[in-house]
Amino acid sequence: GRMMISEIIGTDPDPLRQILVINRGQSDGVFIGQMVLDDKGVVGQVLDVFSHSARILLISDKENAISVRIERTGMRGITAGTGDSGRMSLQYVPKTADVKVGDRVFTSGLGERFPAGYPVGHVFSIQRESNSEFLDIAIKPFSQLEGGHHVILLFSAPLAKEQPHTEPDLKKEDDGSSPQLGMRYAAQ
Repeated sequence: GRMMISEIIGTDPDPLRQILVINRGQSDGVFIGQMVLDDKGVVGQVLDVFSHSARILLISDKENAISVRIERTGMRGITAGTGDSGRMSLQYVPKTADVKVGDRVFTSGLGERFPAGYPVGHVFSIQRESNSEFLDIAIKPFSQLEGGHHVILLFSAPLAKEQPHTEPDLKKEDDGSSPQLGMRYAAQ
């Protein structure tokens, strides 16, 4: 997909939120939900868009959750922000799962928000809590969530959103007036 570089021009005034402000907005085609990267991995997604700026919800924000896949095993999971830019949590992984420190985690493409195959982070700690059926797994993000100066906006629709074209109305008309119509729509 097409990419656009943007400059980070600020952070959210709320210290409990992990939000950046960038110098691109509606006039540049930026849209809510758009994926934001840097040269190492996923940074977050566009939360609000103004005419010449936008707010980015970082993957480390407590409100952010991403559907991911562990590269080595293909196992799926969900990373959640912790409010700490250096640590995310990989959730709902059963204690019996094959997860190792160093495992790399990528976007899975599920959930219609992030396209698949972009690097998110790597496992840096695994705790087995006795009172839980799940592992407590910490992920260190690949991207530089603090102190960076530029981010990259990705212009490609998440694959999960691309539904096959259906033309239910065209099939009802059996008068043979325009049999090519369905093909023309599908090819657009």
